[in-house]
Amino acid sequence: MGVTAFSIVFAEIVTWIIAITVVNEIPFSVGIIFYLLTTPEIIKAMAPNILLGWFMGFLGIFQLFKSIGQEVDSVLMRVEKA
Repeated sequence: MGVTAFSIVFAEIVTWIIAITVVNEIPFSVGIIFYLLTTPEIIKAMAPNILLGWFMGFLGIFQLFKSIGQEVDSVLMRVEKA
């Protein structure tokens, strides 16, 4: 779950970095990351996307864990019968 949460935030940051460099026609630098993470307006614009990403990501993870649990239960039942 942690990897999913991190990946969603990382993807949003990378998207904004690409957008800033393309729109302003400037090369990538570490300063862009600092600017991105310290500008309140950009953080407020990123927040809804990150929250929606987390919601969708965790819905998918929930289904994955549910499926894994069902498979484990199925295997345990077969082992107990044998």
